[in-house]
Amino acid sequence: MTSVIKDVFIKKINSIKRDRYCKCGFLFSTFEKFQKLSKLKKSRPSSLWKNDRILWYAIARYNSYLKALKKAFQKIKLKRKVIFKNNDFIYHTYNNKHKLPKFKNKKDFLNYTRKESYNSDHNVKILNIKGKSWLEVKYENKPKVKVKIDDKKQTISNIIKNPDYWWLREFYFPNKENTDRLDKDKFRKEIEEFYKSVCSYVTELKYNQDFFIQNNPEAETWKNSQTWQIYTKIR
Repeated sequence: MTSVIKDVFIKKINSIKRDRYCKCGFLFSTFEKFQKLSKLKKSRPSSLWKNDRILWYAIARYNSYLKALKKAFQKIKLKRKVIFKNNDFIYHTYNNKHKLPKFKNKKDFLNYTRKESYNSDHNVKILNIKGKSWLEVKYENKPKVKVKIDDKKQTISNIIKNPDYWWLREFYFPNKENTDRLDKDKFRKEIEEFYKSVCSYVTELKYNQDFFIQNNPEAETWKNSQTWQIYTKIR
């Protein structure tokens, strides 16, 4: 996951230089060319931090859906199998009937997945029961299975258990130490603050599908319309 630290407009080449920070600790720069560019606004640390938290939350929220889906398939006792694999990428499916063509590389495979559906033989529904998100899965003639998806606070709690979250917070706000994660009261306070931020901003128009594609370019999954529909139901 990367975030933009600083934007600089270089008039001579009519481009913006973006200094970026990866949560792995790597700093690097990218260049973007524009035909017309008016006065460039400097992003405040608070705005960048808000964007990063929403991005982090979205990734974790979608992963909570996948975790629930895996539990549901395990309850139905479907066997997982590898359908595509190379040195850095493995894709699994629980659809044992689906036959796939051979792929030359990861790009060809991902392009195929955006066009084809792997859920033709099982029906997955997202339900809202008393304000909580649940998955209901129906596979052929087997009984329906329901699995609860982690709620928003649990999703946030899972995020801030990661030390990288606190290091990035300190990067934006040097007066806030990453060791705050060891203080139970400050840890709980951070969950509440993060939760309020999500409730206030997560449905803003700026946090649309393009936002996640542009700010998390490594994650091909955001280009998938089905992924976006799932996220908007559980965000």
